[in-house]
Amino acid sequence: MAYRGSVNIAPFTRIAARMSVADRILPATLAKKLGYQHIFLHGRNSLANRQHLVTEHSAGHVSQGDALPFLQSVRDSLEGISVGGWCMEVGKAMWRNSLPDTIDDTEICAQQIARNYGEPLNSSAIA
Repeated sequence: MAYRGSVNIAPFTRIAARMSVADRILPATLAKKLGYQHIFLHGRNSLANRQHLVTEHSAGHVSQGDALPFLQSVRDSLEGISVGGWCMEVGKAMWRNSLPDTIDDTEICAQQIARNYGEPLNSSAIA
C-alpha cells in the first residue's frame, strides 16, 4: 500500500526466537523488489528499569511478548513512527463486519472490541 501510494517508509523486521523462516525472508524480499531498504532489528538484553515503565503504563495488562520490543530496546534506533504488531489486521480490516459503523456509545463499542479479542467482559481492559 505504501508503494502504491508513493509513501516513503523504512520497513523492518524484528527478529524473534520463534519466528518462521518465511517471516525472516519474505519482508526483506518484498521490500527489495519495491525499492525499499529493509533492516533487521535484533533485541538486546532486557532492561530492568523498562519493566517498571511497562507495568506503570499498562497497569500490568500487557503480555511479556508484546512488551518485549520495548524491554529489549529493539526500536530505539528508529526515527519517526514505528508501527509494529497488528498492521496486518488493520490492513485487511479484521472484524470489518463485527464492529459498529459509528461510536455513539464508547462502552458498547469497548465491549464489542473485547468480545472480538476474546477478552472477558469484566476485564479492566474495557475501561
